[in-house]
Amino acid sequence: MSTAIAIVLAAAGLGAMFLPGRRVRAIRAVALAASGAAFAAGLLGAAAREWVPGAAALAPREAWMLAVLAGSFFLTFVARGLAAKAESVATLFLMAAGIFAMAAPSLESFFAAVVVLWVSAGVLTQLRGIEGKAAAFRAFGAAAVLSLALGLAALLMARHPALATVSQSLRCFAFLCLLCAFPLHFWLPAALPGAPFLLAALVPVLFVRVGAAGFAHYAMVEPAAGVLRVLGLIGICWCACAALAAGNLREKAAYLLCAQSSLCAWALGKGLSHEVELLLLATTPAAVLLGIGPSILYDRLKYLDCGRLSGIAGHLPRMHFLLVVATLGMLFLPGSASFMGLWLVLPYAKAAWEMWLLAGGLLVLLVAGGHTYMTVCFGEGNDDLRRAGDLNPRELSAVIPLAACVLAGLWPGLAQVLRDLR
Repeated sequence: MSTAIAIVLAAAGLGAMFLPGRRVRAIRAVALAASGAAFAAGLLGAAAREWVPGAAALAPREAWMLAVLAGSFFLTFVARGLAAKAESVATLFLMAAGIFAMAAPSLESFFAAVVVLWVSAGVLTQLRGIEGKAAAFRAFGAAAVLSLALGLAALLMARHPALATVSQSLRCFAFLCLLCAFPLHFWLPAALPGAPFLLAALVPVLFVRVGAAGFAHYAMVEPAAGVLRVLGLIGICWCACAALAAGNLREKAAYLLCAQSSLCAWALGKGLSHEVELLLLATTPAAVLLGIGPSILYDRLKYLDCGRLSGIAGHLPRMHFLLVVATLGMLFLPGSASFMGLWLVLPYAKAAWEMWLLAGGLLVLLVAGGHTYMTVCFGEGNDDLRRAGDLNPRELSAVIPLAACVLAGLWPGLAQVLRDLR
C-alpha cells in the first residue's frame, strides 16, 4: 500500500510541474484524497486488528504506521490550505519519497528514496524560506552529504565479508543522521528556523520515521549497540539543555524532538526496533502539532523569539490548547499516547546506573519543555499577540484530530493495543 500511495503522490507532483494553475489545483486535490484515504484505511486496519478475529492477515503492522503518517500529511495540508504551485510540487515529492523509503524492497532503493527526500526538502527550503534561509539550505545539504556518504560507504563495504561489521556500523550512523539523534542531530535545529510551513511541520515526522524504518529493516545494531546506548543517554540531556538555551521557538521544538530521537537511539541500542516504531507512532501527532503551532505563529507575527511571544494563554486560547497538547506528547506526560509508548521501552533499562541516567535525562527534558511552555504561554503579552488572531476553523480542523490522537493515552485500552502490536 505504501508503494502505491508513493506512486500516486510522485505522479501528482510531476504532473503539477507542467499543468496550468487550474489543473494544478485538481492535482493537489488528488494528493489530499490519497493521503486522506491512507489515513482512513490505516485506522480501519487498526480497528480490524483489535476487534475482528483473524483480521491480522488483512491489516498488517504497516496499516498502523501508515495511518498516522499519511494522516499527518493530510492534516498539515488542511492547516496550510492549498499552497503555491512550486511549494506543492516539492512537498508532494517529499511525501512520496518518504513513504516509498519505508516500503523500499532493498537498501539501494532505500537510499535512492532518501536522495529524493533530501533534494525535495532542500528545494522547498529555497522556495519559501524565512529568516536564515541560506543557513537552512546549508544544514540540509550537510546532513544529506553525511548520511548518503555513510550509506554509500556501507554499501561498498558490504561486498567484502571481512568488512561486514564496519558496514553494519556505518549503516547505523547513516540512519542515525536521518533519525536526528545525538550527535548527528546538528542539522535539524539549524534547518527548522529557516524552513517554510510545510517543511517545518513534515520534516520532524518524515525524516525520523524514515530513519527508524532503516534501523528496523536494514541495520543490525549489534556492532554499534553499546555506542548507540551511550550516545542516546548523553543526547537526551544534551538536547534538553540546548532547548533551554535556545531563544527561537522552532529551535526549541527541534531540540526537544532531537532529545526524543536520542531516546529512540538508546532503545535501538537495546535491540528494540519494533518498540521504537510504536513509540514513534505514539509521538508523531505531538511532533506534527509542535511543527504546526510555531509555523502558524510565524505567519501571524513574522517572528518566533520566545521573549516576545509570552502571553499566548491570555490572548490566543486556541493556540494555547495546541501548545498544551503538543507539550504533553513531547514530554511523555501521563494522559498522552506518548506516555504509553514510553512504557514499551522503559522497562528494558535493567541496570541501576542505566535507569538512573535515563530517569535523569527525562527529568532534564521535562524541565526544558516545561520552561519553554511557561515562557511562551504566560506573561503580559504584547500588542502583536492581541492583533494576531487565534486559530481559524481550517486550522482547527487539522489540530483537533491530532490532539485527539495525543490524548488517546487517556483510553486505558491503548496500552494493551500497543503491547499486542509488538
